[in-house]
Amino acid sequence: MAMVRNERRSDEATKPRRDESLSAETSKRRNKMRMVNHSRAGSGNKARRGLAAVEFALVASLVFVLLIGLIDYGWIFLKMQQITQAARAGARAAVVADSTTATVATTIDAWMDEADIATFSYVMTPGDPSIEPGLPIKVEITVPTNQLALIRTSLIPVPPNLKAAASMAKEGT
Repeated sequence: MAMVRNERRSDEATKPRRDESLSAETSKRRNKMRMVNHSRAGSGNKARRGLAAVEFALVASLVFVLLIGLIDYGWIFLKMQQITQAARAGARAAVVADSTTATVATTIDAWMDEADIATFSYVMTPGDPSIEPGLPIKVEITVPTNQLALIRTSLIPVPPNLKAAASMAKEGT
């Protein structure tokens, strides 16, 4: 049986291959068909690549808008912290024993300059820091948000004003 198997294999090896027996014209036709088939397959890949580009454009624009929103909100939060620090510093300047309204204004102005905020208003309650010890003094600072925004667009909602307040008890002997 083993010899029969070997004989069969040898018969297959001696047979001419199908491609070798084809005429030159038939092989040319086959080559053309292969080229046509490859071009059709390539057009499908181009369509897929085009679809991927459109999907990327849609997703990337959405991600870009979210990124800009995160950056803008982060900037507003930073400015809010700086305004709060200026209010605390103003309140601290107001509660010191021999403070005046001018020292409070100078302190708040210095902190707001450091934060690069030019337009703001503040209110000190009571208006004169020379009150008796133990009474509270409150300093409230208001800044319009439109001057703080990095990107002035209506896509990202922000409040019209940022407010920060600090209250401390008057010191004294």
